[in-house]
Amino acid sequence: MTTGAREDDREQLRLTVAQALCYHDRRRAFFEAFGKSLEFLALVGSAGTILALLEVDTKAAALALSAVAAGAILLNILLAPGAKLGLHTALRNRLLDLQARLDAHDLTAADIGRLAQARIEIEKDAPPVSSWPSGSGATKR
Repeated sequence: MTTGAREDDREQLRLTVAQALCYHDRRRAFFEAFGKSLEFLALVGSAGTILALLEVDTKAAALALSAVAAGAILLNILLAPGAKLGLHTALRNRLLDLQARLDAHDLTAADIGRLAQARIEIEKDAPPVSSWPSGSGATKR
């Protein structure tokens, strides 16, 4: 393999890793914001429980707030944004390690092939690509 072809393979792999890093960063940001929103709703909704315990004259509001808290907690349990945040963080960290190895000098064609295989192994551990909720259509990796 010529040096030019090896550099082309290296640059293609570098681009692919950069795209995957961008995707996992976006997913991490989404799940972090989503999880914090659910926690905030649960916190605000728990005020309804306090109102109910104090037997304040706002029984309807207390019930509504309690229902909000229950819904937020249920969504948190069912959708597990914290676990998904952790998964995308771990995948991002593995890709960053791969990127650092890719930036090493004097890589042979075999080294680049092993790094390409390592990228495939990382992506095998990733969940299916999701464009929701970005609304931008299918996302490439």
